[in-house]
Amino acid sequence: MNDLIGFFGPETADAVIGVSGRAFAAWAVKILSGGVAGRVTLRNGTSASATAVTVLEGVASQEVTREVAGGKGLVFPLGLFADLDANVTNYVVLGRIVG
Repeated sequence: MNDLIGFFGPETADAVIGVSGRAFAAWAVKILSGGVAGRVTLRNGTSASATAVTVLEGVASQEVTREVAGGKGLVFPLGLFADLDANVTNYVVLGRIVG
């Protein structure tokens, strides 16, 4: 399972990505926003109270793919929790479980 790179989602609410508490590497997030640009906050951990690592902005009424760390990706050693605002319709994360 550690070798699988893939798309996780689409998700329509805040969620643990991958397996709860397992390290996760993320390279990009595709964000679909409603009439106002949505925002997805990627957190190192398993809940909305986990440390925010990066915030990715969507575009109003469009689907857009945002690279994580300029396409280099980031590893979230405590797991990845995606925390979205009310303007995100859905999102998909490109990444893999690494731990």
